Amino acid sequence: MKKLYIFTILIFLLNIASAQKIEYPRYDVDSLGNTVVIMTVEQAQKLDNSVELLLLLEKLNSQSQDYDIICIKTINDLNNIISIQKIEISKLKEYLKNKDEQILTLLSEASAYEKKVNILEQEVSNRQGVIDEKDKQIKNLKTKIIIGGVGGGVAITGLILFILFGG
Repeated sequence: MKKLYIFTILIFLLNIASAQKIEYPRYDVDSLGNTVVIMTVEQAQKLDNSVELLLLLEKLNSQSQDYDIICIKTINDLNNIISIQKIEISKLKEYLKNKDEQILTLLSEASAYEKKVNILEQEVSNRQGVIDEKDKQIKNLKTKIIIGGVGGGVAITGLILFILFGG
């Protein structure tokens, strides 16, 4: 009998051992006729962790996409700024070129003006010499006129007196 008990226990244990080998997860039909998934607690925890990990990865993906969008926008903004800077630099270079040309033009005008001033100063000094010479001639003529007028007056007076008294 002992052998029978041992044999029965052994079969029972083999049954239990083979029952543990049911593969999970598996589909089954519940009492209401709905199809359900049966799984072990360990599998459910792994699935829950996987779902949480998936949510975290999706969140990370959306954040990285937002980051990528921000980076692209920043790069576009920087490219726009660089383009504007290039345009402004070219304008400033053109202004510098124009400024240099204007400086050369003003320098040539200043030198022409200085030449004209020198010529005018020479003409003024020449005219001053002419004026001084004319003043001397006028003084000489005035002196001659005065001497001639006085001499002529004396001669006329002497002639009149000679005619009146002497004659």
